Amino acid sequence: MKPQIQTAYKKKENMLNRDENVISRVSISGRLLTDEQINLIGVKHNEFLLQAVKGVNWSSNDVNNDFNIFFNNLATSENINLAFEGEPKNYQDNFDIVKSHLEENNSVNYFESVDSFFSNDLEGKSVKQITLFLTSLKEEFAENTNSVRDYEAFLVYTSILKHSAVFWLPTDLGGEGHFDMYKAARTPGWKKCLTDVLESDGMSGTAGFIIGAGIAAAATGPVAPITFVAEIALGAGASSAWTWYRSINC
Repeated sequence: MKPQIQTAYKKKENMLNRDENVISRVSISGRLLTDEQINLIGVKHNEFLLQAVKGVNWSSNDVNNDFNIFFNNLATSENINLAFEGEPKNYQDNFDIVKSHLEENNSVNYFESVDSFFSNDLEGKSVKQITLFLTSLKEEFAENTNSVRDYEAFLVYTSILKHSAVFWLPTDLGGEGHFDMYKAARTPGWKKCLTDVLESDGMSGTAGFIIGAGIAAAATGPVAPITFVAEIALGAGASSAWTWYRSINC
């Protein structure tokens, strides 16, 4: 039986103003990216996502081809070493990649707790509530793991989720309202649609990080953090845009 993760996202609101560096057994030594760089992944994710939502011809007879042309051109213009072909991997495919690379068995439970949180009545969850929950869970993860890599992967996951929530959620829930801007109407399934979108791009970015971390560990030369950040952000942004277009709930 999986251990239960006891986390309440309804913590005091001043948690939002706390320093998110958790002093625990997970030291910053051995990290590939700083907290600032991980936050930048979320920022760049939203920048790339906005370009895609506006720039891809979503009414094309061959959206997948236009989508890949757009993102390959964007990767070239940003000097990002990514090639887009076919359809982006879905949430489960990326989650399988993440699970297969985690160092500690219990680490997967924290990712699954996020899935449960988003699957349960997203309609009533604001950006603030989402941030509180993810911050609380991140702190709990830090206190209970000895794996720097697993924890760092979770930091990437939560950074993308928080920024994606800001991008997509309605303004009455603290977001920028892009879902409402680019859909003709808020359909009955909008809650499930955004759950699909947020989880898809978060897990895509995490898979990109965890694969890249393995490559970096085997490399003989230094890792270029800014390049690494941009690759993760672009891959996640592409996954978010594609799920927004492709999910049956959207």
